Amino acid sequence: AEEERVLGRLGKTKSCVVANQCHAYRNATYMGAADVSRAIRTLSTFKFVGLQEAYRSSVLLLGATFNFSISASDFARDRESKDHKRPCTGYRQREFARDVATCRKFMAANWQDVVVFEAVHRLFCRRLADAGLMSHPDVRRELGQGWVCSEVDTSSPEAYCALLLSPKVRKAADDDKA
Repeated sequence: AEEERVLGRLGKTKSCVVANQCHAYRNATYMGAADVSRAIRTLSTFKFVGLQEAYRSSVLLLGATFNFSISASDFARDRESKDHKRPCTGYRQREFARDVATCRKFMAANWQDVVVFEAVHRLFCRRLADAGLMSHPDVRRELGQGWVCSEVDTSSPEAYCALLLSPKVRKAADDDKA
């Protein structure tokens, strides 16, 4: 069940970003583990942290954090883009997004990002739980569609890239080539 949930959104994750070449920067070579730790500590001091990939849950957490009511209009996306609607389109991009070697190379080249990425997701999930929102229908629906708040450690190349070896992803890759 956990694998199915994570695989449902795998095409929209880190491998997809590198395949679409929309990652605007690379890890700064002059920064190291101490800088990553400092970034994570700093983010944990923010009163609110939201995630684009968990938009509805983020809006609900924002309301809970600052104690204000959320209405249906608060869920409207003001800046939708065609890339958001069609992630990883085109055979070549999908092929990269399903390639374990590309996944591992991406994670090695961007290790700082993936460590911070994982830490921010865990912080977000803890705050959702602390606010009592994990059982909210919108949160359950949104988190049930992907890997946010899952057991997968997205900072671990072994754990994360291994998902690409699942029969479901392999079948999708084979079907795509046919």
